[in-house]
Amino acid sequence: MRALSAISLTMLMLFSSLLFPVTKAVDTVTTGDVTMSGSQVLDGNYTVSAGDTLVFDSGLSLDAKEFRIIVEGTLLATDAHIFSTTPSKTSGNGNVFSAGV
Repeated sequence: MRALSAISLTMLMLFSSLLFPVTKAVDTVTTGDVTMSGSQVLDGNYTVSAGDTLVFDSGLSLDAKEFRIIVEGTLLATDAHIFSTTPSKTSGNGNVFSAGV
């Protein structure tokens, strides 16, 4: 009976890891000038290195999710929309979430 329970638990853990894969953030550090345009989604923190320039083209729609843009160089942006679709906890109540900002 114990062996059957152990096998069942192992199978449950294996299948749940396949159904709900763990994603890992991929941080980016620039090694030259970069231009972003259209619709973009960050999949990790984004660092603009000293001496590099990040340009957000007009009309850019950037979903930063829960990640950060760290600017050690230069950021040029006009008419770009930066937002987060990741819910954030509201202060004062640990069980209430609001739209990401």
